[in-house]
Amino acid sequence: MLDGETPLQAAGRELREETGLVGTFPNLSAVQGVPAGLLGYEEHLAGSKGLHMNFVFVADVETRVVLPNQEFEAFRWVSLEDGPWNQAPNNVRDFAVLALRARRVQF
Repeated sequence: MLDGETPLQAAGRELREETGLVGTFPNLSAVQGVPAGLLGYEEHLAGSKGLHMNFVFVADVETRVVLPNQEFEAFRWVSLEDGPWNQAPNNVRDFAVLALRARRVQF
């Protein structure tokens, strides 16, 4: 996150910077004060970098057109049924499944 940026603002910025997509973040919680789109949070030690914190957000997007950048070489849209879940790290797999269940989105 940038200085002064909320996790929700960071999620929107990162989505745009890394994919070119603009997202609308749905309310997933009835608890007042929980940012729109926040699905969960996890943290783990990342070697010499110390504590790594992942805030996981769900966003609805209006297009499937992704604008690749230098941060990734390939991507694909997945459904709950056909995702490559056995190839993903546990934290990525678990949050991807939760996100897809939360929105029941399939491309």
